[in-house]
Amino acid sequence: MRNNAVFHKDLLRNYQVLDRPGTFIVTVAMDITEDNLYLKDDYPRYLIPLRVIRGDDLLKLVSILNGYSTIPFAVVSKYFLTGALFVDDGIDETDLPIKGERVIATFEDKDNKLLCTHLKLIDRIDLDYVNIDAMDEFYNSVKKFLDE
Repeated sequence: MRNNAVFHKDLLRNYQVLDRPGTFIVTVAMDITEDNLYLKDDYPRYLIPLRVIRGDDLLKLVSILNGYSTIPFAVVSKYFLTGALFVDDGIDETDLPIKGERVIATFEDKDNKLLCTHLKLIDRIDLDYVNIDAMDEFYNSVKKFLDE
């Protein structure tokens, strides 16, 4: 996240509230790049900021935002949840999610705090393009039956 990024109350409409453990479809908060690669231990992974906030943290965040029209994102980022995609799971740069992409996230209660314990990318499937030649053939064959 850029150092000069700001946050304001209206942006909360883009966030989902987590109030229980479970598996949910959630939204990625930013484009994920090599900058998100965490290498400080034996488990290299991409940290994936999510547009998810715990219910208890939402109350804290709203009280902070009440006095300001905007606030540096760095001040409030700790209230939003993050997941991880591990490099050992075969993740490469072409698989990384982009801002607004939906992923499947599992949240578990760890020491009375809901945490993201697993992320799964939703398969991207290319749509077919319109085949004009096939459409022309179809309409010509239908027209032939209508003309008879």
